[in-house]
Amino acid sequence: MIEPKDAEALNKYASFLWQVRKDLWAAEETYLEAISADPNNSFYAANYAHFLWNTGGEDTCFPLDSPESVFFDDV
Repeated sequence: MIEPKDAEALNKYASFLWQVRKDLWAAEETYLEAISADPNNSFYAANYAHFLWNTGGEDTCFPLDSPESVFFDDV
């Protein structure tokens, strides 16, 4: 039997990867795994947002559309 992923452990490991190992790519992937393991826990999403804010968030694994493109798509 496969045990479910431990979202708390993943969240803590992501913080370790970011702050100690300075491995931003692996940290982001691990934060996303934590969120996926427990999507209703806003703490993990907040930690991921904190990570993005502090690292610039421009070269993320899953770049978001720019705010400008949202307005021009509707025109």
